[in-house]
Amino acid sequence: MLHEKKGKWQGAVSQDIEKKGHEGIFSKWCERQGHTGVNQACIDAAYEAGAPWRQRASLAVTFSQGKGGAPSLSRPEIPEKK
Repeated sequence: MLHEKKGKWQGAVSQDIEKKGHEGIFSKWCERQGHTGVNQACIDAAYEAGAPWRQRASLAVTFSQGKGGAPSLSRPEIPEKK
């Protein structure tokens, strides 16, 4: 289960994801986009795609850094709107 080794808020979010049946949606999206799972290229593509993929990518980065899974994942710079 996703929520067993996470911080308090991450556990609550993980439980909600599992309860709603959304577990794995982002990784499946990454694969449909031609990526080999959730990697930096997929995170970057999701940020360019916008909502809801940007939010899911941000959560994936937070989870990966929180559990030590992929510390190389990071949120891309978003240019400021003028």
